[in-house]
Amino acid sequence: MKVSYNWLQEYFNDKLPAVEDLTRGLTFHAFEIDGVEQVQGDKIIDVDVLPNRASDCLSHNGIASEISAIFDLPIKTFPESLFNLDSNITSVGVKVETDLCSRYIGVKIENIKIAESPDWLKSGLENLGQRSINNLVDATNFCLLMFGQPLHAFDADKVAGGITVRLARDGEEMITLDNKELKLDSTMVVIADDEGVLALAGIKGGKKAEVTEVTKNVILESANFSGLSVRKTAQKVGIRTDASKRFENGLAVELAEKGMRELIGMILKFNPEAKNSDLTDIGSKSEVVTTVTLPVKLVGQRLGVEIDGVEITKLLNKINIKTEIDGDHILATVPAVRLDLRLPEDLIEEVGRLYGYEKITSVDLPVKKPEPHASSFLKTQTVRVKLLPLGFSEIYNRTFADKGEVFIANPLAKDKPYLRTNLSDGMIEKIEFNLKNVLFDDKSVKIFEVGTAFPKVGEEEMRVVIGVGYTKAKFHTKSEDIKKALETLGLSEGDVKISKSETMTVAEFGLSKIAEGDFADLKSFVHPDTIYKRFSVFPRIIRDIALFVPEGTTPESVAEIIKENAGDLCVRGPILFDEFHKDGKVSLAYRLVFQSPDRTLSDDETNQIMEKIITELEKNTDFEVRK
Repeated sequence: MKVSYNWLQEYFNDKLPAVEDLTRGLTFHAFEIDGVEQVQGDKIIDVDVLPNRASDCLSHNGIASEISAIFDLPIKTFPESLFNLDSNITSVGVKVETDLCSRYIGVKIENIKIAESPDWLKSGLENLGQRSINNLVDATNFCLLMFGQPLHAFDADKVAGGITVRLARDGEEMITLDNKELKLDSTMVVIADDEGVLALAGIKGGKKAEVTEVTKNVILESANFSGLSVRKTAQKVGIRTDASKRFENGLAVELAEKGMRELIGMILKFNPEAKNSDLTDIGSKSEVVTTVTLPVKLVGQRLGVEIDGVEITKLLNKINIKTEIDGDHILATVPAVRLDLRLPEDLIEEVGRLYGYEKITSVDLPVKKPEPHASSFLKTQTVRVKLLPLGFSEIYNRTFADKGEVFIANPLAKDKPYLRTNLSDGMIEKIEFNLKNVLFDDKSVKIFEVGTAFPKVGEEEMRVVIGVGYTKAKFHTKSEDIKKALETLGLSEGDVKISKSETMTVAEFGLSKIAEGDFADLKSFVHPDTIYKRFSVFPRIIRDIALFVPEGTTPESVAEIIKENAGDLCVRGPILFDEFHKDGKVSLAYRLVFQSPDRTLSDDETNQIMEKIITELEKNTDFEVRK
C-alpha cells in the first residue's frame, strides 16, 4: 500500500523521523518497504502489507499506529466529525437478507453540490496514484485510505424504495460504473432497490444509481461483507478493486461506523448547507472481545531471550493490546481491528518484532542423533546412497492417478481424481517415456522413486520402486541391474513385487524392508564439488559421423578433432559407438548430440557444424569420411 509521509505527519504533534529512518524502523519491526518516491513535495512510501495485517494496516490509520508503537510517538486526538442531523429527512430503509453481510450502515444526505475537490484533497489522492473525480467520490476514496473501510455513494433520487442486501438471482444482470455488463448468480451478494441491482457488494457500484454532476441527494453506504464471498465473486466476474482487496482479507465491523462518520463529516464540510438523516445501522456493532492467555515462560522459549512480564505488557500496550498480569500468565485483550491475533504465538510474534529481533543473540542448535521417528528419512537416504553409485537416477512422480481406491473430493486435475495405489504404474510410464530419448539400444534407463502409496481407504505406506528398461528385448534379457540393486539394498527378488515385460523390469517394495544405514555414512552422497547446470527444455538433434582412418590411429585423437570443431551446441559426444577393421583401415563411428539452451535448433545450423567437422577431418588426406 502507498502511504503519504505528509499525511502520516498529521497524526503526530512531534516531528516524524526522516523518511530513511522511518522506513528502516518499519522494515525491522513491521513491514518490508518496496520503495520511496518523491512526488510534488511529498514522499510516497510503498509498504508491503501482508494479508494477515490487511484488517488494520491497509490504511494510513494503521500505518500511523505502527509508527507510534515503533518510535514511541503519541498519536494526537482528533475532534469528532460534524453532523447536521435533520429529523425531517427520512432515514434510509435497509433490509439485510443474507448472513454474508454482518453490518450495513446507510444514511441520506440532501442538498449537496457535486464539484471539483479542493486542491489539498485532489493532490493528496493523485500523489497516491488515485484519479480525482469529484468532491463526493474523492471523499469516499480519502476515507478508504484513512481507515481501510470501503464506502459507496448512490444517487438517492435514482433509488426506488429502500436498500436491500440480498443474494442475486440466477441470470440477473447489472452494468457497472465502468460500463461492464455482468451476469450474476445466486452465490453473489448484491445491493438492490425495489427495481433491481444497484451494486455488487464489496466490489463495484452499478450504473443505475450512479452519482453525476447533477446529483443533489445521496445515500451513503458503509458495510461489512464476508471476505470469502467477496473473493469468490471477484474471481467469477474478473473484477478486483481497492474495496474488494480489503474485504477479502477481513475487516472489523467497528470500522464501518468510523468510516461512515468521517465521510459524513467531509461531505458536510464541503457542503455547509447540506443536512443528513439519522444513521440506519443493521447488524453487529462490534467484534466479540478476544482475550488470549499468554504464559510468560513461553515467550522466552519461542524467542530465545528472556523478557519479563512487565516488559511484555509494555510492548503489547504499545499496539493497543490491554494486558493484565495474572501470576505466570498475561491476559491480553486484543483490539477489534487485529483479526490476526488469536493465539499465544501470535502475541509472541508481536513481542518479538517490537522488542527487536536484532537484539536476540543467535545460538547454535545442539547436534543430536536423529530420533527414532526419523527412521523413514534415514531409510530413504540409504536407498539413495546405495542406488546412485549404480547409475540409477531418482524421479518424483505424481501422487494423483486416474484410478485408485481413495477418491479426492476436490482434485487438482479432472483426469486424476484418485490417490495412487502403487508406484509401479508411474514407473512404467516414465521408463517408456525416457526410452524414447536413449542414444543407443544397448543403453538402459535406470530410475527409482521413494514415495507414498494409498492401497486402501485409510491406509498410507512409504514404498520404493526400482525400474530398468531397454529399447530392445535382447539387451534386457541379459540385464542384471535389478538383481544387483536389490542385493545392494540387502534384498532378493523374493522380497519384492516384480513386474516384467520384454523390455523392462520394475520392482516395488515397502520402505520398511530397508535397514537404515549409519547416519554419518549417509552424508557421503552429498558431493560439495558438484556443479549444477540448468538443462535445456528445447529438442535435441542427433548426428552420426563415420570415417576410415589408417591402422594405428587412436579413436581419442579423431574424437579430439571432432570436439574442437563441434562448438558449444554439441552437448554430448563425440561418443564412439562402432569400430571395425577392414583392408588395413579402421572404421570409426561417432554420435553427437546438439542442443541449444535458449532456442530450437534448425537442421541448417546443425548441418553447417557437421560440414565444418568433415572439412577439418578431410584435411588429413589419410582420413576418408563415409557418406
